Amino acid sequence: MGEHPFASGPVAAYGVILLLAGCAYYLLSRLLIARHGADSALARAVGGDAKGLLSLGRYAAAIVLAFFAPELSSA
Repeated sequence: MGEHPFASGPVAAYGVILLLAGCAYYLLSRLLIARHGADSALARAVGGDAKGLLSLGRYAAAIVLAFFAPELSSA
């Protein structure tokens, strides 16, 4: 993260990038499952995607946490 490794701005920006990438993956997987059906191989492989939803929540929490404890947010 450049010259200021734990500045809150860059840490929060990185969190936003991770959150948006996670949202894109989630939406893409849901659209593909809707297109191919709930009994497709993809639907069986992805399942309920609890890990993906948990990741989205953790990314959102890390963005907020970046303004209070950027070192912890980076972890």
